[in-house]
Amino acid sequence: FHGEEAQLAGCRADLETKDLNGKAYVREIIDSAGLRGTHVEYSIKKPGSDRVMRRIAYARNVSDWKWTIVGSIDVADIEKAIAENDARLDAIVKRTLAGTAILVALMLAVSIAVMKQMTSRVVRPIERISRSIGEVHANRDLTKRMESHASDEVGVMSAGINDLLEGISVIVREIVTISVELRGSSGDMLELSRSFAGSATEQASDAEEVTAAVE
Repeated sequence: FHGEEAQLAGCRADLETKDLNGKAYVREIIDSAGLRGTHVEYSIKKPGSDRVMRRIAYARNVSDWKWTIVGSIDVADIEKAIAENDARLDAIVKRTLAGTAILVALMLAVSIAVMKQMTSRVVRPIERISRSIGEVHANRDLTKRMESHASDEVGVMSAGINDLLEGISVIVREIVTISVELRGSSGDMLELSRSFAGSATEQASDAEEVTAAVE
């Protein structure tokens, strides 16, 4: 009971010593020694000072030695430690929130960059393909081809459209060739028909001359 008053070391404690509120706190502490989990609160002045200390004491009996060991702490020290812990916790929370905000900003920036990259790699090539198909339709130009330099899905699609246009071009060329051949055959048949008609006319004239001579 004389932890802060070295000159009283070795002296017996006065069990009737009272605190500032009139509590015989020494006796209560000794009485609580056999009760586990029990503590005693009391208020005294700090030695050499007028500052009032609220203290909490806890006692345990050591039966083998017939001792009672008492420990106490100033409530102000507890409150100070709690305040310091709260301040450290607040600082940790603030740093965590700041780090989280930075991380979210970085993730947002990366997402925007990825979206722009996707737009550049997918959307724009598809728009070019759409425009090229529109030009083929508007100009009836089957010789136009899609740009197909990439090996991704857009490149495969462009190559497929080019193959389709090439197939249509081949079919159209074959149709034109057949039409030209048919047109030539039609001319030959017309000339042959005219030749046959001329021969028939001559034969009819000869027949009339023969008939007149006989008469």
